Amino acid sequence: MAFTDLPADFDYKSFLMERHYKLFDKGVSEKHFDLMVKYLNEALASLSAVDPELVGGVNAHLAPFRDVFENTSPDDVKGYLKKSVGSLHMIRIQQAKRQREKEIEEHNRRSSMNSTFSEQTDMKSEELG
Repeated sequence: MAFTDLPADFDYKSFLMERHYKLFDKGVSEKHFDLMVKYLNEALASLSAVDPELVGGVNAHLAPFRDVFENTSPDDVKGYLKKSVGSLHMIRIQQAKRQREKEIEEHNRRSSMNSTFSEQTDMKSEELG
């Protein structure tokens, strides 16, 4: 995602919080981001086939993400978690409801098969009887 062209109004903070809130909750910061960029640059520089302009382009694409790491507070994480837990709870309720509907459908299907089998068995018994 970091290496694609994104619209100017792209919400980097929501994007990262949605996918990596656990890291922010554990205290990831701009220092961690800077280390990641440093190691990425060193790794790319160690590859003689990588054009230095490409490394500069990578840095330019990553730069907007740094602000999120620098300006995300513990309160932001708590607010995100509070909002997402409510949404997650609703999703789990819907999943449980769908699962229950599938179980009922399977039960009804099996009951129907058992009834059909019982009717066939009764008819055979009457024929023999």
